[in-house]
Formats: sequence, C-alpha cells, structure tokens
Amino acid sequence: MTPNGFAYLQQLLLEHAGILLEPEKLYLAEARLEPLAAQEGFESIDALLDAVQAGADAGLLERKVIEAMTNSETSFFRDLQPFEALRKQVLPELIARRATERALTIWSAAAAGRSPTAWRCCCASTFRSSQPGR
Repeated sequence: MTPNGFAYLQQLLLEHAGILLEPEKLYLAEARLEPLAAQEGFESIDALLDAVQAGADAGLLERKVIEAMTNSETSFFRDLQPFEALRKQVLPELIARRATERALTIWSAAAAGRSPTAWRCCCASTFRSSQPGR
C-alpha cells in the first residue's frame, strides 16, 4: 500500500468510524485489506482504495473496507490465554508472596477500554476464590 493509500485509509476510518489508525499499523491494514481486494477483483489494495475514493458501488465498497478494518470480536475476554495465565499462575503466586501484607497494587500501562476492566474482573475473581468468606 502506498503512503497516499494509507493516508486515505486513515482519513476514511477516522471520519466514518472514529478509528485512529496509527502509522505503525500499516501491516494490519495490509493484512486485513489484501483478502478484500482480491475478493472484490482488485489487483492491489491501492486499486481497492481508489475505487472507494471514486465512490464505486454507492458506498458498499467503502463499508466493506471499514468493516474489514474494525475489530468485530465481541468477547469480553478476547484473548483467553493471558487471562488464564494471570488467574492460574501469576496472581496465586503474588497472593502467596503478599499474604502478610494483604495488599497488592497492579498497574495497567497504556491500556484503555475493556482491557483494564477485564483484568480487574479476573483479579477480583481470583482474589475472592483465594480468600473465601472475605
């Protein structure tokens, strides 16, 4: 994808979906749009984006591009493996180490949205199961 194509995609996503696509996500855009470009009969992602910009298919193509770039996964605990590791390994070890202090501070750096909430739910569940009646 050319820099102009990526710039257009960034603008499209920001204006129509409120998604800020950072420059380092070029790889993600290419991975998600290559299959769509091929499926729609375009030789490249840039050809696909040119058609979107020209208003092809009365906006249907634009919608397909936006949908390809959005995360359609709705599972709250989307990536189960990190939560299982936290619940089964990391937190029990921390609880054992801090048993006398009965306090634990957890920082969630550079996270927003559901991620910190999911981590809090996992922690709360683990703490409750490790200390019944408290």
